[in-house]
Amino acid sequence: MENRISDPYMTVEITGMWTGGPMESKRAPDPTIAQAAVNRFFYGVKGIRPAGVPVYKLIVGVFVDGQLIETFRMDITDKTDGKESPYFFTYPATKKNPGTHSVVFKIATTNDVDPASNKVKAFSLGESRAFSFTIT
Repeated sequence: MENRISDPYMTVEITGMWTGGPMESKRAPDPTIAQAAVNRFFYGVKGIRPAGVPVYKLIVGVFVDGQLIETFRMDITDKTDGKESPYFFTYPATKKNPGTHSVVFKIATTNDVDPASNKVKAFSLGESRAFSFTIT
């Protein structure tokens, strides 16, 4: 799968996932990471709003080894339209076991959120490719 997620009205791209810091130029995790160093991962999101929409609200789901670990809301505004914004997530301690792991980002709109439970019903805009690495 690609990192670019599109519908007729907007485009969202996961520009990469990396360790280090928000401004690192590297956009992929090291293929092998020591268990003690697995803490925080950064990732970039770049979105383009639909024409005439002042703020486009998205939900990004972070999936580690197929399990949803975190969701966050992001707004694409005049200031962020077409520009990469770095975000981070803390890697779950329960997934730090040695072996190969993968992270996938799934994208939804606020229309995909159930108002009664405040949970995402579906990630209707699709998902990124898997970012894989091995913990030693």
